[in-house]
Amino acid sequence: MRKINRCIIGGLLLSIICMASCSKKTPLQDEPEETKGLLYVHPQWVDFEWNHTLYTHLYTTKSALLDLETASTGYAITAESGVYSLISHNTNISGVQFTDLDNFYQAKATAIRIDQTRTDDKALYPSGNAYRLAVEEVTVKAGEENHIYPHVYPLTRTFVIRFVVTNGDTFNRIKGALEGVYFAVYLATGLPVGEETDWHIPFETAINDDNTATATIHLLGLYDPANGLNYENILPVVLEDDDGDTYPTEIDLSEVLTDILDDNGGQIPIDIPVEIEVALEQINGSLVAVVKPWDEGKGGGEV
Repeated sequence: MRKINRCIIGGLLLSIICMASCSKKTPLQDEPEETKGLLYVHPQWVDFEWNHTLYTHLYTTKSALLDLETASTGYAITAESGVYSLISHNTNISGVQFTDLDNFYQAKATAIRIDQTRTDDKALYPSGNAYRLAVEEVTVKAGEENHIYPHVYPLTRTFVIRFVVTNGDTFNRIKGALEGVYFAVYLATGLPVGEETDWHIPFETAINDDNTATATIHLLGLYDPANGLNYENILPVVLEDDDGDTYPTEIDLSEVLTDILDDNGGQIPIDIPVEIEVALEQINGSLVAVVKPWDEGKGGGEV
């Protein structure tokens, strides 16, 4: 009987030892498998002013996966291993809203209408101080760090129109609108959205004691009048005198803009303001305008 008990006890001990040995975890089983990696983004502002905050959107293929506020000098994102797209834009802007951000290829910087209650009104606020960076494809590997150094590009250009009123002693104000401007640009590429050229940015400026006036307009871009689609870059202006009388005219900027675009690779420069000089003269009740030749940042062509 004792032998039988010893056999039973021995068998139980052996079974316990076997179960313990079978359930013992290997080193790989002790730690869960790492599935995430770190993506470090180092925005390259080059000569542009750093902004305090960016807003960043991380995408898988086209769809938005993550939206978060990030620093403008560098930030890190923890993500599952995979291939992503990424867009960052600044937040301290004027006259621009960022739209369709749930899709990398459809995300836009869009100028804001002055009258948002009317769909037929094409007047826009000036678009100021908008920047973007976009990375179409970046790979995150599990347990690894990946560093990228994308450039930050301004989305807005500065257009300066300098008026000289040759017989302007009685004039005090100029009103006008710059036509043919972009309504929106894609954040992924910076290219214009659509081909609607009847958007415009109004301006109004006082005439100085020396009979000059300056209109500074911030915009997302201007359509090229020489691209074969019959774009017209018209600048209608109205000169107003001390008695409230007004003198209108339309200035065709197509020739001067063609020269500017040809000299700058088909783009309105983003690093320097584009300056155009226009001479205005009231003759026999009519307003006559002449655009001065393009030369080292000045306008070109005659009206």
